[in-house]
Amino acid sequence: MKKIKILISTDSAGIHTGLGEGCRLVFTELLKNYPNEFEIHQLGWFHVTPTEQVPWPIYQTHVVNGPNGPSLDHEDRYGQRSAESVIAKLKPDIVWTNGDLWCFDHLLNSPNRNSFRLITYYTIDGSPYTGISFNPGQSSEWGSKLVKADRIVTMTEFGQKVLNALPELKDKKIDVIYHPMDITRFRCLNESEKREERKRLYSGHIDPNSFVIGWIGRNQFRKQNHKMWEVLHYLKHGDYIECSACNRITVKEYDWATRQSIPGRHRYEEGYSYEHCWYCKSKDIRLGNALKDVYLWQHMSRTDQGYNYPLHSKIWDIDDRVIISGSDNPSKGLTPKLLADLISTWDCFLYLTGGEGFGVPAFEALMSGVPVVYSNYSSHPDFCKHGGLPVRVGEFIPEFAFGINRSICDTGDAVRQLLYAYRNRDALKALGLKGREFALQKNVTSIANQWYTMFKELAAQPLPIENANNLYAQVI
Repeated sequence: MKKIKILISTDSAGIHTGLGEGCRLVFTELLKNYPNEFEIHQLGWFHVTPTEQVPWPIYQTHVVNGPNGPSLDHEDRYGQRSAESVIAKLKPDIVWTNGDLWCFDHLLNSPNRNSFRLITYYTIDGSPYTGISFNPGQSSEWGSKLVKADRIVTMTEFGQKVLNALPELKDKKIDVIYHPMDITRFRCLNESEKREERKRLYSGHIDPNSFVIGWIGRNQFRKQNHKMWEVLHYLKHGDYIECSACNRITVKEYDWATRQSIPGRHRYEEGYSYEHCWYCKSKDIRLGNALKDVYLWQHMSRTDQGYNYPLHSKIWDIDDRVIISGSDNPSKGLTPKLLADLISTWDCFLYLTGGEGFGVPAFEALMSGVPVVYSNYSSHPDFCKHGGLPVRVGEFIPEFAFGINRSICDTGDAVRQLLYAYRNRDALKALGLKGREFALQKNVTSIANQWYTMFKELAAQPLPIENANNLYAQVI
């Protein structure tokens, strides 16, 4: 039986990124379970300092010599220049790519396009900000390009819904396959185990008896770090009122210059007195309580393209409540095992990002039995609803560079859900266990089997041309 030859085009499986780990898990599982059915190769993006070994060859994109030594060629970051030579050499049956549209646009328009079947594993982290089109009166860029793929797969039901709305894809089947995760790394701790792990990992940082909110990710605009710091401020200082009638939270306006709450004022209404609920006007309210034992543990780089953490922490007066454990040097960061151990010690995971293609950190939290307080937008509800508390969206703003709607969470609602988590520890634990039960169903074997079925089906379909070798010869 002739093996199906697959060329992977995504982050190198030899590096620790979400895309890299995803393809490493899936294709390793396929080769293990079906050793005689597939031949795997990879054009590895960012394959400079690999740390993981995989049972298939990885071809590096172009490297240039700069003043600081060898570095990636920006013009070939995703194989824009090197892909054709690799395709011509290998003559793959299927090319499988995972990333954003601009990462694989060259594959959709390849001069060899009719000589291989193309699967795009496309991440949708928001809805287009002009409805279904980037430009009013013009066709959707997503639809007009993705229609060239043989199979379109997205990671979430949200992504499927967005793509199904595009007129260019009305005749295309959009499949959903979850991002694969290494479930074996994550543990769900009982109370005694959790306490011992906290003693080990929190020493010198946090009292083991504290309520610890966790977060993992990059320090960038899309992640909305500033909302977490804002929410932590209100929890720490109790600068909010709770309404018993409508169960809403009204946060007090905060003056960054004086670092004090502004009496008699609300961000939505001048002269608001805080004597009644701003939303329903009920006077059945109570003043907020300052929580003395709430901490935010963020695993992220201090220096990144996003927010100035030292400045924000001072502005919001939360310096003493935030721990940053990330490193600017990846080689000196936490090991995957140590990071998994850390996640298992948190009481809940806070995920207020403005949009995610999947949300690996949140899923890792669920696998650890840690419930997720999440913004109710993009991919988050797909799986967080099984073990989390949703936070309503306050507003949407466009991220013009990518043509995406980003959500900004309702600060008061985030405070409300975290207060519920803080006050209802038993219910919180039960929610975490429910989330873990769901997450365990999405194991690597089940996900790999979904891909197996798709690869077999696609390989059995005829190519648009009978003699592909003639086309390959044009670019050799």
